[in-house]
Amino acid sequence: MAPYILNSNNKLMLSASELLQRYGISSTLFYRRRKYLQTLGYTLEPLKEGSQSLYDLEHIELFDELHFYIKENGGKKGFPTPAELQPEVTLSPTKKEKAAETSKLEFSFVLTGTIESEEDADYLTCVDNTKFRLKKMASFGQGGEGTWEFIPSMDSNGKITSLTQGKKGDPAQGDKCSLRGRVLQISKKESLVLLLQVNSSKQKPLKISLISKDLGMKPGEFWEIEARRKGEVLVLQTGDLLESEGTKGKSDRKKQQQTGNKANTELAIATLKEKTSITDWKLQPPRQHDYYWEWNCYSPSTNTKARVWVEGTEVTIYHYNTPTAAPVVRDTEIAERLTVTPLGAVFGVGASCFQVCIGPYEVVLDCGIRLRERDPFPALEFLKKPDLLLLSHAHLDHIGALPIFRNRFPKAKTITTVATREIARVILKDGLQWQQNEDCPKLFDLENLEQAIFHLETEGVGENFEPLPGLQVRFINAGHIPGAVCIYLQYGSQTLLYTGDFHTSNSRTTTGLKLADLPNADILITETVNGNVTHPSRKTQEKELLQAIWEVIQGGGNALIPTFPLGRGQEILLALRIASQLPQLKVPIYVDGLLAEVTKVIINNLKLTLKSLQNFPRQNGGKPFFASHGNARIRAVADAEERPFAITQPSIILASSGMLKEGASVYYAQLLSIDLMPQKYIFEIEIMPKS
Repeated sequence: MAPYILNSNNKLMLSASELLQRYGISSTLFYRRRKYLQTLGYTLEPLKEGSQSLYDLEHIELFDELHFYIKENGGKKGFPTPAELQPEVTLSPTKKEKAAETSKLEFSFVLTGTIESEEDADYLTCVDNTKFRLKKMASFGQGGEGTWEFIPSMDSNGKITSLTQGKKGDPAQGDKCSLRGRVLQISKKESLVLLLQVNSSKQKPLKISLISKDLGMKPGEFWEIEARRKGEVLVLQTGDLLESEGTKGKSDRKKQQQTGNKANTELAIATLKEKTSITDWKLQPPRQHDYYWEWNCYSPSTNTKARVWVEGTEVTIYHYNTPTAAPVVRDTEIAERLTVTPLGAVFGVGASCFQVCIGPYEVVLDCGIRLRERDPFPALEFLKKPDLLLLSHAHLDHIGALPIFRNRFPKAKTITTVATREIARVILKDGLQWQQNEDCPKLFDLENLEQAIFHLETEGVGENFEPLPGLQVRFINAGHIPGAVCIYLQYGSQTLLYTGDFHTSNSRTTTGLKLADLPNADILITETVNGNVTHPSRKTQEKELLQAIWEVIQGGGNALIPTFPLGRGQEILLALRIASQLPQLKVPIYVDGLLAEVTKVIINNLKLTLKSLQNFPRQNGGKPFFASHGNARIRAVADAEERPFAITQPSIILASSGMLKEGASVYYAQLLSIDLMPQKYIFEIEIMPKS
């Protein structure tokens, strides 16, 4: 929990920066939420003390309500006004009783004891003399003997490390914990430790660890549990499987989502018709993102496209592929012009960017960044008035500066493939996180990112399109990662081929580049990283990897595989997913960091991958990459609090980043290096090299 501040009036407060960490959002998004609440009629003026903006507990509770309302409903639309929050107006007695009963069933933990203040903090001493530090005192009283409800903070061994005090409790329920939650993880240490997630509309989902007897529980199941405190831990007493309740919850959420979809779709269509005066729009199925819904649309009568974002009642539209007048070119030299100026990636990897002047147009190919460099950008200052940016794939060294480009040149069209756009959303969002490092220069903010993604147009692979009058462009499958393409340009008789990163062999996630698909061109720009290296066969590499993992697990250790989140990570996951040796090991496989997020995006876009991956569920059972049963049990680590559970028993851990410079892999490497037992191994994997 974030540290509270006692202001000059002895009132508990949180700073704005602490709230950003509490919700895991940027400052831009936080201030948008505050403005939204103010428009509904809430008073949300922070207290200024020095350079800090401080919010009191009522403000924090309101921000909490909005944050988890957005997570549950997919947006801010429908969040109650201050008047609607009055229980006398909005809740009948029956509904209030039902809500109270539901809340009681979700989580209740009651302790009896004495609260005393010491120099460093407040403490609760229980009747058995067990002592707990208190994080927050209740507003109705300070200390003394009594019975209260508490929210515990716990470590991975199930030990209660501190308590957050709540309302007065029933003495008859002392030392008792009642909850309903979903099983996240089961770890066998000295005793069975059970990790459950308890959802609540009024606070962040709780992670509760219990010392448990074996009830045959499985991750993902929904249970109602009674537990008792024993010293510093909670010991499970009874448990009832509520599978039907969990199924019902999923059904209710799906029904609610469908209802929201319908209302938002009607709003999107009505606004789109009004703004464009076009009536035959065809909408693709909507995508739900952090706090908005997105539709990609096509009009057959005008052969134009549009993108619609709906956030609450606010609708934003981008109408593109609209006809534009061809530039008048009277100068023969300009009409036959074809020049290339590298703006990055000439003397090393990073910041790939090329200015191509072709006919009357200034075209930019890729716009990446150099990671961990003081000067991360390509030389965008040499661009004059670019007409078009084309992106080859979603690795940061090719797309990382897209928000910067969009901010500087808002009139330039930006185009890529559908898969690259979907992946870029996650990759660039992660960039907001590592920008918080003191050594990293600030590249862009959330608003820059959102505008760049919103205006990023998409085209298919293998067919010509004409983004500017007279300029023909073709995307050609590059085989590097999902969505990666080579780019072919033609204006009049002038032609150019840009390969980007490519791979000529088939992989588990992509079809390799077919050299016969590449047209002749006047100028060829190609990658040469590892171009003079002969790589061993993929089967040999996978066999060696599995053998190394086998030896580590047999020795009782943990196999950590630092890997890149896009491309290489999915290759290794699939190799482990179908490996015949793993069932004999009976070890879990954990996926953490950006790798888990990117993999989820690929799962949601299987139709954009190769046929064998699309057919994986039918041929192998279950989705690719993750699995709760079968040859390999593979699951994503939900948050940092779950990470200690991944190493409490022999396991395989795949985590980004591959270079061990930042991300989840650094955490595991540091933790495992403390134990110098020879069974603890770290692998650096080179299964999917650049070509």
